[in-house]
Amino acid sequence: MTFHIEKEDVTLQKFSDKQQDAIVGWITKDRKFFLACMTHLKGGFFASAISGAVFDAAQQWHTEYKAVPTLAELQGALNSTFHMSPLKYQNHLNMCVAATKDITLGPLSSLMSGWMKTIKLSNSIEEAGRLFNASQFNKAKDIIEKKMTEIRNTSFESDERVVFGDAIDFFTNRSESFEDCLTIGHPVFDEMLRDGAKIANPDMSKSNPKEWTHGGLVKGDTTIILGPSNSGKTTVVTSIIVPNIINEKYILYITHEQKWEDIKTKIFMNMCEATGDELSNPDEILKRKMKINGEKLDKYLIYIPWVKAGEMWVESVINEIILQQEILISRIGKGFDMLVNDYPGKLKSKEMKGRAGWEEADYVYDQFVNLGMEHRFHNILPVQTNRDGYKVNRGDHSGSRVIDQADAAGSFGIMQKADNVITLNRSPDEQASNVMRFYISKSRTNEAQTTFATKTDFAKSKTHGVQLQSLKFKASDQSTPQAVMQVLAMDEVGGVDEFKRKIAKEVMGDSVKKTENVRSSDQFPATAEPGANIGVTVLSDEEIVEAEEGIEPIK
Repeated sequence: MTFHIEKEDVTLQKFSDKQQDAIVGWITKDRKFFLACMTHLKGGFFASAISGAVFDAAQQWHTEYKAVPTLAELQGALNSTFHMSPLKYQNHLNMCVAATKDITLGPLSSLMSGWMKTIKLSNSIEEAGRLFNASQFNKAKDIIEKKMTEIRNTSFESDERVVFGDAIDFFTNRSESFEDCLTIGHPVFDEMLRDGAKIANPDMSKSNPKEWTHGGLVKGDTTIILGPSNSGKTTVVTSIIVPNIINEKYILYITHEQKWEDIKTKIFMNMCEATGDELSNPDEILKRKMKINGEKLDKYLIYIPWVKAGEMWVESVINEIILQQEILISRIGKGFDMLVNDYPGKLKSKEMKGRAGWEEADYVYDQFVNLGMEHRFHNILPVQTNRDGYKVNRGDHSGSRVIDQADAAGSFGIMQKADNVITLNRSPDEQASNVMRFYISKSRTNEAQTTFATKTDFAKSKTHGVQLQSLKFKASDQSTPQAVMQVLAMDEVGGVDEFKRKIAKEVMGDSVKKTENVRSSDQFPATAEPGANIGVTVLSDEEIVEAEEGIEPIK
């Protein structure tokens, strides 16, 4: 028995004239259905020439303006592009819209999904069959696996219901999905964001993050990077993007400030571990590294500098993201793993004209949060602090507190919607000593109010990474920037007890005693009795250091 689909069945001939009219009508009324049709259909599929012309006009508008056309915009496109009689296409469009009253979207989209899945299945069987007959079995297997993923992702439907009868499969797949998270750029930092992220006995000498982390950033979640102007938010973003590119994750990166040449340079500096001057005058080894990394970046990173006078609308950016998502799905069968938008605060909204600034800011960020949940990519969204946040880093509070969610500029609603909120803390002394403290103000996947402190290397566009010395601690009163700076500024990593004594002295004063046989701990109490054991995890360039007096490394 053979399975074969005739050429005419690839068109919409299997659908009645009224069903085809309804397809045209629904693309003017439902955005998800419109985008699905743009991916899978062509104007030539329709039996009616005028329906095909309408569809082609909609597709052309979408390609040119990166937006879903309104009914009026579609009418204008038809008039200017196809020079059709206004009365003729107006009547036809009215008929198509009227058809949607009799043919509802749910059953129609379900039929279209089955039709398209069957076509794709037929094509995959034919292609795999040719390879099978040529004894190319592995290639045939690869084709089948790729096409099955593509078939599963092919749908015209939008089913909002959640079912509960699939408990075993659901929790099995959910467990597997947590192993496909993205990394923040360090295994300990990942573990602080998501319990279970760190791999047991990680090989920290490997450059690929999959050797040392399961990832702390869950797909569909949103992470806010909160910091004052010029605190290093873009460099933090670069330090997150690069390890995920190395880990072969697909990332869409959109910027709304800084020249694209500067951003491109930052990415290469980080990925090649080189300064700007070294990239400008590379030796042969660096040239090879630049070539290899450039090819990998072209494969896994889509970078769009969206800095357009008069066009800084969130609606336009969202349409561009959806377009890039659809292009990637059509190319590889899946969408992006991460979206980085640096930063949405530069955008306005057509929908929120005349509203208060905080309402508009809340709406703008909400679009990205919702889009991440809908398409299951992780959002990285930098946010500026208000003046109080700037004063914290300037040292006006004498190190008495860290930047927190309440220091966000614009709208506190942004913080409420985020899954993770990470603040950037750098006093003038810390900047001079190349130190940064990441304070986890909020996390829905692990305990918050913890700090990851690290040496930085801005000369190579790195704020953190496994190559840089770092430590983690928890404190209800984050009053230790000087102590953290002293610890991380020390070149030698042998005297861990002495490091702890310095930190304890900063917190508790001269009454602290030298501790004996201190055990390592994830806890750093900001207030403790004199002589209490203070535990700090210290990471060297290649491993988590084991102290001389019985302190165990993190496993």
